[in-house]
Amino acid sequence: MKKRIIVFLSIFCLFSLEAFADDLFGSVDIHGFISQGFLGSNEHDFYYADTSAGTFEFNELGINFSTELTDNLRLGLQFLARDLGEIGNDEVTIDWAYADYLFRNWLGLRVGKVKTPNGMYNQSRDVDFARTSILLPSSIYNETFRDAQTASKGIGIYGTLPGGIDYQFMCGLVDIHLDSGIVKKIDEGQLGRAGFKTTRVRVDPGIVGELFWETPLEGLRIGASGGNYTFVNVLEMTGAPLMLELEVKAKFVGGAIEYIYNNFVFSAEYQVFDTETYVAGSKVSNPELEEAYVMASYRFTGWFELGTYFSMHFADRKDRDGKKAAALYQASFGTRGLKFREEGWLNDFAITTRFDINDKWIVKLEGHLMNGLADVDYDASDPNPDETWVLYAAKLSYSF
Repeated sequence: MKKRIIVFLSIFCLFSLEAFADDLFGSVDIHGFISQGFLGSNEHDFYYADTSAGTFEFNELGINFSTELTDNLRLGLQFLARDLGEIGNDEVTIDWAYADYLFRNWLGLRVGKVKTPNGMYNQSRDVDFARTSILLPSSIYNETFRDAQTASKGIGIYGTLPGGIDYQFMCGLVDIHLDSGIVKKIDEGQLGRAGFKTTRVRVDPGIVGELFWETPLEGLRIGASGGNYTFVNVLEMTGAPLMLELEVKAKFVGGAIEYIYNNFVFSAEYQVFDTETYVAGSKVSNPELEEAYVMASYRFTGWFELGTYFSMHFADRKDRDGKKAAALYQASFGTRGLKFREEGWLNDFAITTRFDINDKWIVKLEGHLMNGLADVDYDASDPNPDETWVLYAAKLSYSF
C-alpha cells in the first residue's frame, strides 16, 4: 500500500510540474518520466525479482533539472526512484548531479556525480523513449549492477576532436552501497551461503573512458571503452565474531558499432572483464567475463517499432561451458550441489515491440528465450533445472 501511495503522489507531482514548470522556474529545464512494468517467466527468477510468479515490482520514476548559468556553464540534477524486485524498493536517490563547463569544443570539464562513459547506451539507459526494447541486452547492461554502472562521483573531461572523434574520460568512485545489486549478489553467493553478510563497503578511485568516431559514412559510428575499479566488502559471520575482507579488482575493455539508416538501427558491442577476487588477502579466483550482443530495430510507422537482439554472457571466457567450474565445485564440496555448469553462461534472444500512443506515452511488449543460468535464481534442490526458459515483459511509460 505504501508503494502505491508513493507512486500515485509521484504521478501527481510530475503532471503538476509539467503544467507549471515554465511559470515557476523560468530558465530551468524540467523533465521527468514514470513507468510501470511487468515481468514474468515460465520458471526461475531473474534480476532478484519474483518473475516465476509474475511481478509488478518493476517501475521507475525520475525528475531532472538543468540550467545554463552562462554560455559555457551548465548545471544538472536528477532524482530517481526505481523498483526491481529486491533492488531499489522505490527509494529516492540522486541519480546524477553535475556542473559542466565547456572551454572549447575539444575540451569540457564535468564534476559531481557524472554519467559513466561505459558502452554505447549506458548514459541514456534511463531514457525509455530513446530505444525500442524494455530491457537492454543483459550481457553489457545488467540491471542488477545498474546502480553501480550508471554514474561515478568525481571529475571528467570530454570534447570533440578533429576528424569527428568524441572522447570522454572520468576519474572517480562507482556507487556501490550496502543495498546495491553487486553487494546482494555477493551476499547470496558462496560466502552468503556460509553465513557471511556485508556490513561495510570501501570503493577505491577508478578511471573509465571511451572514444567514438563519427565515420565519413553517414549514420555509422565506431567506439571503444575501457576502465578499472576496485572495491572491498567487509563481511561478518552472522551470530559469530568472525570477519573477513573480500576485495574485487576489475578492469575492462570493449568495442562498439552503431549504424543508423533512415528508420533502421543496428548496433553491436563486445566487452571483456578481467576480474581478480581476493578473500583475506589471498586470490581465490580470476575469471575473465566475456559479454557481447547484436541488436537491430526498424520503425515501420510513426506509432510502431519492432526490434530484436541476441545477447551472450560467459562467466569466464576460459571456461565457456562451465565444466571447469563445476569440477572445481565438486572437488571442493564433494557434491555438485548447485548446477554450476549451466551457471557459466546466459544467452538471450529477444523480440521487442514498441507502440507510441503519442509523444508522451509509449507501450512496450517483449519476449526473451533464455539459455543458461548465470545470474539466475533457480531452485538449487532441483537436480536438473531447465537451462532453457522464457522471460516476458511489458511496460507503460510517460515522459515530459
